[in-house]
Amino acid sequence: MTDRLRRLLIVNPNATVAVTEALAEAAALPASSDLAVDTATLADGPPLIETDADAARVIPPLLDLLERRLADAPVDAVIVACFSDPGVAEARRRLRIPVLGIAESAYCAAMAAGGRFGILSIHPSSVGRHDRQLDRLGFTHRRAGDRPVDLADIGDGPEHDTVVLDRLETVGRALLDDDGADRVILGCAGLTGHRHALANRLSAPVIDPIHTAVGLARLTLLSAPPTGHPQPGLVL
Repeated sequence: MTDRLRRLLIVNPNATVAVTEALAEAAALPASSDLAVDTATLADGPPLIETDADAARVIPPLLDLLERRLADAPVDAVIVACFSDPGVAEARRRLRIPVLGIAESAYCAAMAAGGRFGILSIHPSSVGRHDRQLDRLGFTHRRAGDRPVDLADIGDGPEHDTVVLDRLETVGRALLDDDGADRVILGCAGLTGHRHALANRLSAPVIDPIHTAVGLARLTLLSAPPTGHPQPGLVL
């Protein structure tokens, strides 16, 4: 990267501001002095993206948000922070900067690491979307399993994080021991922040897709063409 400070925009396609705040905190870990991270929340989005309909519905307002935000404050790269990667392909066709999806980034990291990976999905309906994307990417043969974590009954009380971590451990252990995964992927942006504790409990690598996408954004910008040259569409 050049001496110029590069700017990265992370967009949360759901309307939950607490998720956006967690994304900003997580992104600060892999970011460095040459990369400034901004965030945005899709106010028109659903509270959570759980179904295929949710993922499809956020694409038009997400594209509108990106075009308005970039017209006001240009950035060097964009991350769409939903594990369904909604609107990533469409944004790549419209924008002249790198656009990364956190699921695709996590899968690429898992492929590079070798072995087989398991996915901790946030909802049963997510599994089919993951299957279709893995098939498009040609990564299905390296997926050991994809298991949803049932968090629907968890409230916002003081034990919230402990209960979430306990359930992630239970399902993660099944992916490792029963499905034969060598590492697990946190399959939802809302699960960011649990990587370190879960890796300690499982004694296995855990991939946080936010960390991975920020890291890949930095690598992408390192190889970007000089300013003024068109940025080709990227598939990471």
